[in-house]
Formats: sequence, C-alpha cells, structure tokens
Amino acid sequence: MQYAKALLEMNKTVFIFSPDWLIINEYLLKTIAFKAKYFRCFPLDEQEITFENTGLTHSTISWYKLNRRLKQTEKTMQNQIDFVFFCPIDEWIAAANGKSILDATFKYPWSGLFIHTAHLYQKNMKTGVDPSIKDPDYLFLANNCVGAAILDRFKSQELKSRIYKKVVVMPDVSDWSLNKKPNQVVNSIRKMAGNRLVIGTVLMENEEASGFLEMVSQASEKDYFFVCTGNLWEATQNKDSRLALKNLLKQNRSNHFISPMKLVCSEEVNHLIQSFDVCYLNEEKETVPSLLMSKAAYFHKPVIGQTDHLQGRLAETFQTGIAIEPSIGEQLRALETLNKHSNSNLPYSISNMDNYARLQDVETLKEALNDLLWF
Repeated sequence: MQYAKALLEMNKTVFIFSPDWLIINEYLLKTIAFKAKYFRCFPLDEQEITFENTGLTHSTISWYKLNRRLKQTEKTMQNQIDFVFFCPIDEWIAAANGKSILDATFKYPWSGLFIHTAHLYQKNMKTGVDPSIKDPDYLFLANNCVGAAILDRFKSQELKSRIYKKVVVMPDVSDWSLNKKPNQVVNSIRKMAGNRLVIGTVLMENEEASGFLEMVSQASEKDYFFVCTGNLWEATQNKDSRLALKNLLKQNRSNHFISPMKLVCSEEVNHLIQSFDVCYLNEEKETVPSLLMSKAAYFHKPVIGQTDHLQGRLAETFQTGIAIEPSIGEQLRALETLNKHSNSNLPYSISNMDNYARLQDVETLKEALNDLLWF
C-alpha cells in the first residue's frame, strides 16, 4: 500500500493487482483521494501466485496469464503499462524456469522486492559469478528484468555482483500515525507496570518467541515488566516457543502481560510501542527487518536484537539499541544496561534513532522507486 501511495505521489499512474485489492483500494481512497483517477485496483487470485511444488510448467503458465491480463488491462484502461513491480517477487521467480522462456513469455520490463536473501549468507555462496538455475536469484538474469529491490542492506553488493544489474535497497517504510486515543490495553499496561521498565514485543508473521519468553521467566520481577502480544498463536507453534511459554505460565509470575491480539491497523501497533520503554526484536525466520525496528526508532524506543539476525546487525550498525549474542545471560545484561546506566553510557542515542527513521521514511522510498524506474 505504501509503495502504491508513493508512486501516486510521484505522479505515476498505478494499476494494482492483489488478493487484498479491496483493502488497498479503500486505503488509497482514504489517504490520497485526489489521485483517484490515476489508480485502479484489480483482484488477483492467490492461486495465481502460489508456485510451491508446481514446477516449470505451472510457473510458465502463470507468467503467460499475467502477461495476457496486463495486455487486457491496457486495452480496458486505454493506457500503456511501462513497468511491472512485484511485491514481493520471490514466489514468482522460485521455480526453476529458464530465463529465455521467461523473456519470451513476459514482455514487460520488471523488477521486484526480493525477500529471501538467506542464500547470500551461506559460506559457499559465490560472488562475481552468474547464479545457477537452482538459485533463488537466477531469474534476475532475465533480459526484461531491470534490477532487484532488496530490504537487506548488508547483502546488496553480493546480489549485484551475481546478477550484474542495479540492486536498490528499499526502506522498511511504515505508517507511524496515531489515533487520538490509545485502546484500553495500552492504558492497562502502564498501570500494571508501575515504575518498572517496560520491555515489549509485538509478534509478527514468521517470528518466534522463545528468546523473549525465556528472558521473562528469569528477569527480576521487581525491576522489569514484559509485554508480548500480536501473532502469539503462530509464534508458539514451534517446540521451543511452546515449551518456553508453558514453563513461564507455570511460574505464575506477576511481571508480564502476554496475550494474543489481532492488530487490525498500524495505529494500534504504534500505540503499543509508545507504551514500551524498550522494544525487543524477535528472531525472524526470514532476512527482513522487523516491522518494530523503524517504528521503535521513530518513537525513540531503544531495541534489543540478536547479532546473528538482521535486526541485531541493524541495531549495532545504526546504534539504535543493544545487539546481543543469543543467550539468556546476554539478554539479562542488556536489561541491566538499559535500566541502570546513565544516558551518556548507553550504546544508542535519540539522534541515531532519528537518522535511522529518516532512512525508512516515504521520501526515501520515493528515491528508491525512482532509481528502479530509471532504465
């Protein structure tokens, strides 16, 4: 939604194809209604973008169907499509599809947001050579691909050396707006916490909670209060998180508020983060920045992240919090550092948070999109 809105503000005409087309249409009409004649949202069946275990034939047909649909849209809207951006691109290029077949099947210049960069961290990953057909970045070699967009700023050069095309680092853009009144849960958190330091996390998709829950079970009840909400059910489906939650609940401690919560809008997440003193960044299953990272920086909340995950590397590089090794001892020492030391001794500053937040704002997104469109 943010990408579509930014493109409209850049005076582009935008056609959006998505399973969530109604939600996107409502959002754009609400936030940028004066551009209504320059965008149109179309439904996209989720089966059209599901490529798991379907192989070359299904992938080729899907690209062909999309190409045909775009041609039909051009005729209907009487407007030429100059560029196609996939957000994300991963499933579209996951199948072992030959790049010559893709060029023959899909005629439009294209790029996309590449999420799964884990292969770029492998020790045997080769730079300066073409990807093989089995590699997840192979189809970026297609002639009609103008480049790649990536969220992982630490691996942009490695990807560029493999596909020999522009690789644009995209900001982790987020909505930072607030409703006039926070919900009752936010008010209750501060009352329950009292004078204790509030360490909070909001579980998002593809995150797991074992590290946070183990920390809660061993931290001082007198000094700290912990909040864990969001997509708790999914996060505790793995064995480690489920066991950590079970052990914590057995202790009957009074230092936490742990509850699943369906957060239907960004404003609710923002109010929650405002109620925290510190944001804990959970272990993610994919190499993408945590949604909490940029929000925490904007609201001047220091973060705790693990050095073996992207979140911790970002916190350490931009000095917006404390990067720790993945151990309970390191977690507890980080809490003590945040609770006991004066501001002059802390490994973060408000100015560093502001700098990181600016890197994730809408203006940075527009610059990145403009770079992609220059081909």
